Amino acid sequence: MTLGSLFGLVLLTWSVSEKKRFYFDGGAAVLFFILLGARLDYVFFQRGLHFTDLLKIPQVWLGGLGPVGGVSGGGIGLIIVSLVGKRSINTLLDAYLPLWGALAASLGLASLFGEMGYGPESNAWWAVPVQDEFGVFASRWPLHLTSGLIAGSALFALAFLPQEKDVLSPLGRRGSVGLLIFAVMFGAASAFRVDPGLFVWGLRWQTWACILLALMALILIIFQGRCGSDE
Repeated sequence: MTLGSLFGLVLLTWSVSEKKRFYFDGGAAVLFFILLGARLDYVFFQRGLHFTDLLKIPQVWLGGLGPVGGVSGGGIGLIIVSLVGKRSINTLLDAYLPLWGALAASLGLASLFGEMGYGPESNAWWAVPVQDEFGVFASRWPLHLTSGLIAGSALFALAFLPQEKDVLSPLGRRGSVGLLIFAVMFGAASAFRVDPGLFVWGLRWQTWACILLALMALILIIFQGRCGSDE
């Protein structure tokens, strides 16, 4: 995750043609809020473990990040950067696509170390060894690995496709489509997980969060189509 974040920041800075320092600093700020939200998410659901030893809460290097909190924190960070830097959300959604792509791919690769839950066991050639909560490795469906690499590739493609007058031309449309792809891919992965977790109305709460994120992305896409460019 750390290497992926650094790579995303470097790629982001390279991809913008102006105000590189602003986008780099803004990207770093968004990453901070992603980390903060993800850690608070994990600590809240593991409060029995962490509230008895408060010194463990900031020790993120020991593992323990919640994806829903990370997405929520990223959204808050994006709004703050938008207000402070006086840039529209649509502008930032498009500009930060390389960063989102790097994070999506990093999440997929992190799943190899058991940090994103795991899928059903399989003896197929495409199965990958994943460690469960008991430290046991078994060949399983590469749910998050596949989702992360597909979403990351799609986000990179959206970021570097030629800017032409097409369905992706409204400001913020590419970023919103990327957000939709991210939500669909990781929502599907969470729906097929078999590790223990919190279920609400038959679905994991992470799956519900991805459904909500996908709906928000669709609303943005519709709004951008009707209003056109905002700058």
